[in-house]
Amino acid sequence: MFGEKKFLISVTAATGMLDKSRPLMLWAGKLCSEYLLERLRDGQDITEVMIMDATFQHQQKLEKGGTIGSEVHNWIEKYIKGDKPDMPKDKQVKNGILAALKWIKDNDVKFIESEVFVYSKKYKYVGLCDVVFTMGEEDHKIKHVGDWKTGKGIYMEMFAQIAAYQAALTEEHGTEFGDAYVLRLDKDTGKLEAKRLPKEEHTERYHTFLALLRVKQAAKLWESVYGYYANKK
Repeated sequence: MFGEKKFLISVTAATGMLDKSRPLMLWAGKLCSEYLLERLRDGQDITEVMIMDATFQHQQKLEKGGTIGSEVHNWIEKYIKGDKPDMPKDKQVKNGILAALKWIKDNDVKFIESEVFVYSKKYKYVGLCDVVFTMGEEDHKIKHVGDWKTGKGIYMEMFAQIAAYQAALTEEHGTEFGDAYVLRLDKDTGKLEAKRLPKEEHTERYHTFLALLRVKQAAKLWESVYGYYANKK
């Protein structure tokens, strides 16, 4: 019946329901115009091929950024598990890794778990939490959830995401956590930006996530009943 919950939704699929189309459209338009203006300044005649290339600049940027982010994540995961991976030659990948290593050293971070699969039986969602850790300044007595990011900024949905991970871990294991952290590794500067989700704000951010989750569940249910939502063939 329509309205019945039958689907397990990933955390990122739920947070992806937050509309980010306007800033993305502005960014894509900026890349397109910069691409064409650069060629005009070089004295080139604008061709149909150039126009088509310009319209796909944002996609190429996203794909490149995703590849770099994956390489940074994979290296850090191996490091946390005790391996000694070689330092990559790519400058942006290396910068992201060095940012993480400096933060780990400066805060005397000890990792309890990495790449933790989470599942909420109550709300029917799943996810993969990057890290659970403690810090030396707290005598390693407080557990924190953390998520690595390699994008250009820290956004609202990221706090909903880590709140969802933390809540699922508490639901599954009864673990009590302190603050949660979004850990942005800047690929250009090699610095880490740590944004803290205070413990007292967790419930509010989790409610944001649950609202997005409900929208995603409704979309999946609609598609299952009527056969379309995202115009899939």
